[in-house]
Amino acid sequence: MVGASSQCAFCSQLGSSLYVCPRCQLNYCSLRCYRNEKHRECSEDFYRRCVENELKNTRHESNSGGNKPQTFEEFMSNFLPGADSSLDAGMSNEEGEPLDSDDEDVEYLDKVNDSTLAEFDCVDETEIERRLTAMGIGTDPEQLYAALTDSEKAAFVRLAEQMQCAEFGFGDSVFHPKPKSS
Repeated sequence: MVGASSQCAFCSQLGSSLYVCPRCQLNYCSLRCYRNEKHRECSEDFYRRCVENELKNTRHESNSGGNKPQTFEEFMSNFLPGADSSLDAGMSNEEGEPLDSDDEDVEYLDKVNDSTLAEFDCVDETEIERRLTAMGIGTDPEQLYAALTDSEKAAFVRLAEQMQCAEFGFGDSVFHPKPKSS
Protein backbone atom coordinates (compact mmCIF):
# COMPACT_ATOMS: atom_id res chain seq x y z
CA MET A 1 0.00 0.00 0.00
CA VAL A 2 1.14 3.49 -0.76
CA GLY A 3 1.68 5.82 2.20
CA ALA A 4 1.12 9.24 0.59
CA SER A 5 -2.23 10.49 -0.63
CA SER A 6 -2.70 9.41 -4.25
CA GLN A 7 -5.41 8.75 -6.78
CA CYS A 8 -6.82 5.46 -8.07
CA ALA A 9 -5.95 5.07 -11.75
CA PHE A 10 -9.33 3.52 -12.56
CA CYS A 11 -12.03 5.31 -10.52
CA SER A 12 -10.11 8.51 -9.63
CA GLN A 13 -10.76 8.05 -5.91
CA LEU A 14 -8.31 9.90 -3.71
CA GLY A 15 -6.90 8.07 -0.75
CA SER A 16 -3.86 7.21 1.27
CA SER A 17 -4.58 3.49 1.34
CA LEU A 18 -4.28 2.50 -2.31
CA TYR A 19 -2.69 -0.65 -3.68
CA VAL A 20 -0.03 -0.72 -6.40
CA CYS A 21 -0.08 -3.20 -9.25
CA PRO A 22 3.27 -5.04 -9.16
CA ARG A 23 3.32 -5.32 -12.95
CA CYS A 24 2.37 -1.84 -14.23
CA GLN A 25 2.84 0.16 -11.01
CA LEU A 26 -0.61 1.82 -11.29
CA ASN A 27 -2.56 2.67 -8.11
CA TYR A 28 -5.92 0.97 -7.50
CA CYS A 29 -8.31 1.12 -4.54
CA SER A 30 -10.32 -2.11 -4.77
CA LEU A 31 -10.63 -5.49 -6.39
CA ARG A 32 -13.22 -4.02 -8.74
CA CYS A 33 -10.69 -1.45 -9.93
CA TYR A 34 -7.96 -4.12 -10.23
CA ARG A 35 -10.31 -6.12 -12.49
CA ASN A 36 -11.26 -2.99 -14.47
CA GLU A 37 -11.32 -3.27 -18.27
CA LYS A 38 -8.46 -0.73 -18.50
CA HIS A 39 -6.36 -3.01 -16.31
CA ARG A 40 -7.42 -6.26 -17.94
CA GLU A 41 -4.00 -7.16 -19.34
CA CYS A 42 -2.38 -7.17 -15.89
CA SER A 43 -5.23 -8.81 -14.02
CA GLU A 44 -5.78 -11.52 -16.65
CA ASP A 45 -2.06 -12.26 -16.67
CA PHE A 46 -2.06 -12.50 -12.88
CA TYR A 47 -5.02 -14.92 -12.81
CA ARG A 48 -3.55 -16.97 -15.68
CA ARG A 49 -0.25 -17.36 -13.79
CA CYS A 50 -2.12 -18.36 -10.62
CA VAL A 51 -4.02 -21.07 -12.49
CA GLU A 52 -0.86 -22.31 -14.22
CA ASN A 53 1.00 -22.50 -10.89
CA GLU A 54 -1.89 -24.38 -9.30
CA LEU A 55 -1.98 -26.85 -12.19
CA LYS A 56 1.79 -27.34 -11.99
CA ASN A 57 1.54 -27.97 -8.24
CA THR A 58 -1.32 -30.41 -8.73
CA ARG A 59 0.58 -32.31 -11.42
CA HIS A 60 3.73 -32.29 -9.30
CA GLU A 61 1.85 -33.68 -6.28
CA SER A 62 0.21 -36.43 -8.32
CA ASN A 63 3.49 -37.35 -10.05
CA SER A 64 5.57 -37.30 -6.87
CA GLY A 65 3.50 -40.11 -5.35
CA GLY A 66 4.22 -42.34 -8.32
CA ASN A 67 0.49 -42.82 -8.84
CA LYS A 68 -0.60 -43.42 -12.36
CA PRO A 69 -3.94 -42.03 -13.49
CA GLN A 70 -6.79 -44.28 -12.45
CA THR A 71 -9.95 -45.21 -14.25
CA PHE A 72 -13.20 -44.23 -12.64
CA GLU A 73 -13.84 -47.85 -11.64
CA GLU A 74 -10.42 -48.12 -9.97
CA PHE A 75 -10.97 -44.88 -8.12
CA MET A 76 -14.44 -45.92 -6.92
CA SER A 77 -13.23 -49.38 -5.85
CA ASN A 78 -11.27 -47.61 -3.11
CA PHE A 79 -14.57 -46.52 -1.61
CA LEU A 80 -16.42 -49.83 -1.64
CA PRO A 81 -17.57 -51.19 1.73
CA GLY A 82 -14.66 -52.69 3.62
CA ALA A 83 -12.03 -50.53 1.93
CA ASP A 84 -10.24 -47.95 4.05
CA SER A 85 -11.48 -44.52 3.14
CA SER A 86 -10.58 -41.03 4.13
CA LEU A 87 -14.16 -40.04 3.37
CA ASP A 88 -15.38 -41.71 6.57
CA ALA A 89 -14.26 -38.72 8.65
CA GLY A 90 -17.53 -36.84 8.14
CA MET A 91 -19.77 -39.88 8.35
CA SER A 92 -21.94 -41.12 11.16
CA ASN A 93 -21.14 -44.70 12.14
CA GLU A 94 -24.76 -45.65 12.74
CA GLU A 95 -26.33 -44.48 9.52
CA GLY A 96 -23.46 -44.23 7.05
CA GLU A 97 -24.69 -40.76 6.15
CA PRO A 98 -22.81 -37.47 6.41
CA LEU A 99 -23.25 -35.71 9.71
CA ASP A 100 -25.41 -32.65 9.38
CA SER A 101 -25.29 -29.75 11.81
CA ASP A 102 -29.08 -29.45 11.84
CA ASP A 103 -29.59 -33.13 12.70
CA GLU A 104 -30.26 -32.48 16.35
CA ASP A 105 -31.78 -34.76 18.93
CA VAL A 106 -35.57 -34.56 18.54
CA GLU A 107 -36.08 -34.50 22.31
CA TYR A 108 -33.73 -31.53 22.58
CA LEU A 109 -35.60 -29.68 19.84
CA ASP A 110 -38.91 -30.44 21.58
CA LYS A 111 -37.52 -29.01 24.84
CA VAL A 112 -36.36 -25.85 23.05
CA ASN A 113 -39.73 -25.51 21.35
CA ASP A 114 -41.62 -26.03 24.63
CA SER A 115 -39.45 -23.55 26.53
CA THR A 116 -39.86 -20.97 23.76
CA LEU A 117 -43.63 -21.38 23.79
CA ALA A 118 -43.67 -21.19 27.61
CA GLU A 119 -41.59 -18.01 27.49
CA PHE A 120 -43.94 -16.57 24.87
CA ASP A 121 -46.97 -17.39 27.05
CA CYS A 122 -45.36 -15.67 30.05
CA VAL A 123 -44.55 -12.45 28.22
CA ASP A 124 -47.24 -9.80 28.48
CA GLU A 125 -48.71 -8.64 25.18
CA THR A 126 -47.72 -5.05 25.94
CA GLU A 127 -44.12 -6.22 26.40
CA ILE A 128 -44.19 -7.81 22.94
CA GLU A 129 -45.62 -4.61 21.47
CA ARG A 130 -42.92 -2.57 23.24
CA ARG A 131 -40.15 -4.82 21.85
CA LEU A 132 -41.55 -4.66 18.31
CA THR A 133 -41.87 -0.88 18.50
CA ALA A 134 -38.30 -0.62 19.82
CA MET A 135 -37.13 -2.64 16.80
CA GLY A 136 -38.92 -0.19 14.51
CA ILE A 137 -41.40 -2.75 13.22
CA GLY A 138 -44.61 -1.84 15.04
CA THR A 139 -47.58 -4.11 15.70
CA ASP A 140 -49.46 -3.81 12.43
CA PRO A 141 -49.86 -7.36 11.00
CA GLU A 142 -48.92 -6.23 7.48
CA GLN A 143 -45.74 -4.57 8.79
CA LEU A 144 -44.85 -7.65 10.80
CA TYR A 145 -45.36 -9.94 7.81
CA ALA A 146 -43.41 -7.60 5.51
CA ALA A 147 -40.46 -7.67 7.94
CA LEU A 148 -40.08 -11.45 7.49
CA THR A 149 -37.71 -13.04 4.99
CA ASP A 150 -39.14 -15.40 2.35
CA SER A 151 -38.16 -18.48 4.36
CA GLU A 152 -39.66 -16.98 7.53
CA LYS A 153 -42.87 -16.20 5.64
CA ALA A 154 -43.07 -19.81 4.44
CA ALA A 155 -42.47 -21.10 7.97
CA PHE A 156 -45.12 -18.72 9.32
CA VAL A 157 -47.69 -19.92 6.77
CA ARG A 158 -46.93 -23.57 7.64
CA LEU A 159 -47.27 -22.84 11.36
CA ALA A 160 -50.56 -20.99 10.84
CA GLU A 161 -51.93 -23.90 8.79
CA GLN A 162 -50.85 -26.42 11.44
CA MET A 163 -52.49 -24.35 14.17
CA GLN A 164 -55.69 -24.05 12.14
CA CYS A 165 -55.78 -27.80 11.46
CA ALA A 166 -55.23 -28.57 15.14
CA GLU A 167 -57.84 -26.03 16.29
CA PHE A 168 -60.58 -27.18 13.92
CA GLY A 169 -59.63 -30.86 13.88
CA PHE A 170 -59.01 -31.03 10.15
CA GLY A 171 -56.66 -33.96 10.65
CA ASP A 172 -59.22 -36.01 12.59
CA SER A 173 -60.95 -38.75 10.68
CA VAL A 174 -64.73 -39.06 10.66
CA PHE A 175 -64.34 -42.79 10.28
CA HIS A 176 -63.85 -45.06 13.25
CA PRO A 177 -62.09 -48.43 13.16
CA LYS A 178 -64.27 -51.49 12.88
CA PRO A 179 -64.75 -53.38 16.10
CA LYS A 180 -62.92 -56.69 16.03
CA SER A 181 -65.25 -59.63 15.66
CA SER A 182 -64.62 -62.49 18.03
